[in-house]
Amino acid sequence: MLTEPFAPSEEDKLKARAAMEALARHHEQLSLCAENETIEVPRMVLELVKSVLAVMAEGQAVSIVPCTMKLTTQQAAEFLNVSRPFIVDLLDQHQLAFEQIGSHRRIQLKDLLAFRREHEKKHGASMQSLVDQSQELGLEDLGFDSE
Repeated sequence: MLTEPFAPSEEDKLKARAAMEALARHHEQLSLCAENETIEVPRMVLELVKSVLAVMAEGQAVSIVPCTMKLTTQQAAEFLNVSRPFIVDLLDQHQLAFEQIGSHRRIQLKDLLAFRREHEKKHGASMQSLVDQSQELGLEDLGFDSE
């Protein structure tokens, strides 16, 4: 399993772009050829391959990890782009699930992803509320952009 980030070379970027263009024409099925055997893979794998190729085509590093992977508080903080003390506070307040292993706390990636989705949903609703209020107050006429 590719758990360490894989940074594509310039050649990899070009191949990823070409593969993306070819796969754009195939929406339902992906087959792999291994020696003289054709292997059909699940549709979700096709979507995953498209996502990986898109990231590689931009020259970004790619890493594939299981959702059950356990992260340290520092890794969780880096993933969410927040401080480690902020993560510790979330754990202490039981806002984020974790597992205690000895004196260390570990957070499953799936729990971190769920927390981020929920946070983004709340943040989006708050931003829409501010936009609505500014429109009600006529602030868009003052040069504030609502988009």
